[in-house]
Amino acid sequence: MLRTDGQQKTLAAANDPSCPRDITDTLLHLAYHDTLTDLPNRTLLHDRVQHALQRSQRSGRQGALLFLDLDKFKRINDSLGHSIGDLLLQELARRLRETLREEDTISRLGGDEFVVLLESLDADPATIDRQLTEIGNKIRQALAPAYHLNGHELHVTASIGYVVFPRDGKDMETLMRHADLAMYQAKHAGRNTIVRFEPSMDELATERMRTENEIRKALVEHQLRLSYQPILGIRDGRILGAEALLRWQHPQDGEILPQRFLPQLEDGALMLQLAQWVFRRACEDLARIARAPDLQTPDYVSVNIDQQQFHQANFVEQVRDILEETGAEPDRLLLELTETVIMANPTEARSRMLALKQLGLRFAIDDFGTGYSSLAYLKQLPADILKIDRGFVRDIGRDPDDAAIVRTILGIADHMGLQVVAEGVERRE
Repeated sequence: MLRTDGQQKTLAAANDPSCPRDITDTLLHLAYHDTLTDLPNRTLLHDRVQHALQRSQRSGRQGALLFLDLDKFKRINDSLGHSIGDLLLQELARRLRETLREEDTISRLGGDEFVVLLESLDADPATIDRQLTEIGNKIRQALAPAYHLNGHELHVTASIGYVVFPRDGKDMETLMRHADLAMYQAKHAGRNTIVRFEPSMDELATERMRTENEIRKALVEHQLRLSYQPILGIRDGRILGAEALLRWQHPQDGEILPQRFLPQLEDGALMLQLAQWVFRRACEDLARIARAPDLQTPDYVSVNIDQQQFHQANFVEQVRDILEETGAEPDRLLLELTETVIMANPTEARSRMLALKQLGLRFAIDDFGTGYSSLAYLKQLPADILKIDRGFVRDIGRDPDDAAIVRTILGIADHMGLQVVAEGVERRE
C-alpha cells in the first residue's frame, strides 16, 4: 500500500502471497521515481548520496553533485501551458540520460530542478574541477539544440552549480545547500554557465538573508524614504521635474543608497513589495505637494519601474487604483523603464504602455544606449523622453566617442519628437 502523508511518502509492503510480484515492484518504483520523467526522485537521490558518502569515506575517492536549474522555464509554462512544459522536461531528461554515464544518478527534485550524482572522481582537486567543468559543458551542449514540441520550437539553457564531496560537505543537507548556492551564482553570472561552490558563497548567503530581514523591518518601521533629485532645463536652469530616489535610513548605519542593498535581494516577493512601496509613496508625495499652495510643484515626478513590477498581469489596474487612492495627477507622473525591462517582452511592453498612456501617464526610456533594443522597437514605443546614461555624459568633454554618441542620441530624439534628459550632469559647461 502506498499513501502520502503531507510531503512524506510511506510505503507499507505486506507479505501477501496473493499480491503479484509485478504490483509490488511497480509500487516500489513509484515510491522512488519521478512520475513525469521516470528519473530517481529526491528520496532515492538522498539514499544514493548517503551510500556514495560512505563509499567515499572508505575508499578516499571523491564524488560530486551538479545542481541544474533551467533558465526562464517559468516563461514557457506561463506562455504555452504546463503540458508543453512537461513535454520539455521529459525530452530534457532523455537528453541527460544519453549524455551521462549509466552509473551516474540523474534525479529530478521537482519543477525544473535536476541533480546529478557522480562518483569515483580523480583525487587531484584541480583535475576534478576540470572534469566537472567539462561534464557541465557537455550537459549544456546536449540541452542546446531546439526542442520541437507540438508545433513549438523552444530553446532552453541551464545554470549549473556543483560541489565536490567530502571537500564541500560531508552530509546530504550541506552538499545540497552549497550546490544550490553555486547554482544561484551561475544565475547571477548571466545564466547558461557552470560555477563551483566557494566557501565565501555561504557568507554572502548569510549576509543576503540578514539584509532581507532588515528590509522587511525597515518597511514596517518606516525607515525608508524617497529623496527627489531635480531635473533642470539646460537653458534657464528651471526645475522641470524630479526623480524619486529610494533611501534607507538605517538606525545604526545611517543613510544607505539602493545600490548597496538592492543587489542582495533575491526574494522576488520582497523586491516587488519594495517597488510597489516606492510607486505608492511617490504618488502620495506628488498629491501632497499639489495640495500645498506654498510649494512649487514640478511639472512631473519620475519613478523607476522594476521589471517584475511592470510585467505583472494586473500592473495597469494597480496603477489606476493607486492614482485614485492617492489623488495624484497622472499627467504629472513619468514612469522610467530601462531597455532591459522593455525587451523582456516588447509586444507586452508596448501594449501595457499604451494602456497606461490612456490614463494620462508618460514614459522615459532610462539608461538609453546601454541596452540592446533596436531603433525599430524604439519607433513603436509610446515614449516621451530618452534618458542618456551617465556613462556617456561623464567624460563628454574629454572623450570624442562619448560626444559622438550623445550627438547621435540627440539627433534620434529630435527626429522622433522626444525630449532628452542627460544623467549625471554636474557642471554647467
